[in-house]
Amino acid sequence: MGSDASDTPREVVLAAGTWLGMQLLADGFAWLPGRLMLQRRHGTLRHLIYLQPRKYNRRDGQIKVQAMLNVRP
Repeated sequence: MGSDASDTPREVVLAAGTWLGMQLLADGFAWLPGRLMLQRRHGTLRHLIYLQPRKYNRRDGQIKVQAMLNVRP
């Protein structure tokens, strides 16, 4: 992914989302960076993957991100 210690937590999360979006592109997912979310439509359903950064993430430290999955009609 190519991030370094000077990157902000938001930059790291955006880079991770971009990378994940590229990995899931063949499965129909699109990365929506403004919402920190990947989304695809499958029939009448929407599959959503939200990236939720930890609020205590800091530059020059460990950056944690949680994923939440939703399926909506």
